[in-house]
Amino acid sequence: PHAWVSARAHEAAVAGTAEDRRRAWGGSVAGRLLVIEGVNTGFGSMAEFDRFAGRLLLLGLLTRRRVVIPPIPCHLGWMLRALEPRHLRGMDVGCGAERQCIWLPYPHHIDPWCSGIDFLNDFDFRHLVASRAVPIAGPQVGRIRLSTLRLSRNQTGPLLTDDAFGQLPHAPQVLVLQAAPVETGRPTDPLDWLPLGGFRNTQWTGRLPQRVDEALRAPPPVGMGATDGQMKIVRDCLKSLATSKE
Repeated sequence: PHAWVSARAHEAAVAGTAEDRRRAWGGSVAGRLLVIEGVNTGFGSMAEFDRFAGRLLLLGLLTRRRVVIPPIPCHLGWMLRALEPRHLRGMDVGCGAERQCIWLPYPHHIDPWCSGIDFLNDFDFRHLVASRAVPIAGPQVGRIRLSTLRLSRNQTGPLLTDDAFGQLPHAPQVLVLQAAPVETGRPTDPLDWLPLGGFRNTQWTGRLPQRVDEALRAPPPVGMGATDGQMKIVRDCLKSLATSKE
């Protein structure tokens, strides 16, 4: 669908039966996931978290995986403001030990923006793990250090590479990016090596945005086969997060 950008779309499109198509989109079918571990999300503002989320969503699109967005500490002042109905940028879910404050993208009354991109929050991810719909160990889980992830300077081939593996592993259902622990100081975005300047508008005239456009439009399984309508969703989403002032 033009109002939805999902890595699960190709699996649904090539399904042999209607039942297989329903399974591909079903809530119990998580698809291929991208999880980030070891990140302290206690940033200084919602704007900082928005930029982190934008970079993470971009990595998910480039690796054709559903991103799992980490929770935000509930006690932070900016998170408490985000929970207010007039902001609607967060939600308090669960209770007891399972309580989390989760991120919500910018609401918009007409266009999908980031709500049109398929992602999971950590709360739902944990429930999928508990129901054994998603593995957390074994051959279906791959792990790479975030510090070894790079933007390729080659004008052809994959846009993302890894110092240890070359191309990122495709096979594991869950790919875990392990961030280096930060012992002291103010939490920082471990993805800030991924520049967002070229995504602050929807023209995408810079070389990186153009390469991202090419990568997402490439037909599956190389890319997502994104249409003009789907690319509009991605452009609107990244612009809203890259220019966030909250």
